[in-house]
Amino acid sequence: MRAASQRNSVSLEGGKKHVLTSLKMKLSTYLTRLAKELCPPQRRLLSFAFKIIQGTKVSIVMTVIVSLLIAAASCTAVSYLEVSPNIRFISGLMAASVSQGVYVFRRQDVQEIVGCMASLAKQAEYSTHVDKGLTRVARRCMMLQRFFTIYSFLVAFTLLSPLASGGLPFPTWPHPDTWSYPHVTLAVVLVSQTIASVCAGFAYFTLWGLMLATQEACTALFVTIGTMVEEAVTPEDLLVCVRLQVRISTAATLLNRVTSDVMVFLLSAIMVVPIQATYEFLQGNVDFFLLLSCPIIFVVFVPLCYSGQDLTDASRRVGQKAYTADWVAGCPAYRRTCVLVMLRAARPALITCRGFGTMGLPFCKSALKSWFSYLNTLVGISS
Repeated sequence: MRAASQRNSVSLEGGKKHVLTSLKMKLSTYLTRLAKELCPPQRRLLSFAFKIIQGTKVSIVMTVIVSLLIAAASCTAVSYLEVSPNIRFISGLMAASVSQGVYVFRRQDVQEIVGCMASLAKQAEYSTHVDKGLTRVARRCMMLQRFFTIYSFLVAFTLLSPLASGGLPFPTWPHPDTWSYPHVTLAVVLVSQTIASVCAGFAYFTLWGLMLATQEACTALFVTIGTMVEEAVTPEDLLVCVRLQVRISTAATLLNRVTSDVMVFLLSAIMVVPIQATYEFLQGNVDFFLLLSCPIIFVVFVPLCYSGQDLTDASRRVGQKAYTADWVAGCPAYRRTCVLVMLRAARPALITCRGFGTMGLPFCKSALKSWFSYLNTLVGISS
């Protein structure tokens, strides 16, 4: 009994230490861990399995095929209300296939960028007295990733819920019963739709969590560099700030390039799925996936625009810190270095959607206006 109680107390103490460590985790430690989780070794079975669930080349092909079969099944619909769920499924699966492609073909690039950010965070933590602020950012990034992971679990569960009643997750055409070997066809369709459901949910929402977390980390590093510029006294101190500013700006630019050209496809589901879900809800058609689909635009799109705006403002603020420095008391070398900081800050870090501009508050306002206008038009025509 005494040995068992000692083991229990040791496990409880270990759990408390783990919780405290996660709460006090530095930003550099978090980014280093994130870089390892992006490309885990095969011996770490849980992380490697999670990597597989986020998408493979096979799952991308299956997701596209399932989407095409749903589109074929939509041709037999007799009303817009009947075809509306299929529109939700098709737009969501196509956006999810793009998310899987990002993981499959650009995972290594993201890992290198996050690793670079981790080294910058470690250097910034040694150079300034803003450990508490960076620790809060690391905790917020972890919470973002956990939230979107839980959300992806819920989406996958709701997509697979029709299996409990003997149905298929998605409509398909032609129906397996019309084939020569209906049982074999049903098994193939069931496996492909299950893989598409699981990989689509996990790839799509964990990618948004990864993007928001890395943007938050970039913003925090720009804020830290601004603090370093404000505290700099000698030209050598400012040169350190310039080097950090150039490296974090480069990391932010590379991070934007990972998703800029496919952002329009990722955002298509955020715009289309909530519109169709809200329309069906107003018409009285409610299911579990619909309830998770309605708030997507506020869960993903609005935080993404706010995060992009914060990143741009933080990178510009570095130049403002140099502009408000004590130029009169500084030597010529100090003044020249301040000019370098301001010139670099004149090209702020941006999160862009190719063809639509910068992801910020003006873009968010315009998109939400168009979204509500289209929803009102759709509901008005249907009624």
